[in-house]
Amino acid sequence: MQYTDKITIAIPVYERKDYFDNSLESALNQTIKCKIIVVDNASSHYYFREKCGEKGVVYYRNDKNIGMFPNWNRCFEYASTEFVLLLGD
Repeated sequence: MQYTDKITIAIPVYERKDYFDNSLESALNQTIKCKIIVVDNASSHYYFREKCGEKGVVYYRNDKNIGMFPNWNRCFEYASTEFVLLLGD
């Protein structure tokens, strides 16, 4: 299995659970493994945190909802790699 430390797949989330599992599995099943983070924009539940814990994925949660575009920017702030891919659900 190849791994790169140049790319982060960042998944910004808020409330919607319907396709999150598919998105997370897609990120985890890439041919070349990379860093994966999930940034929750203060959802009213902890589904994303639980799923990330099960899969060993780094999870961040905003204290309050900061809006869609600022949450995307937060993904870039948390990423520590040269390249970042935002993956929607």
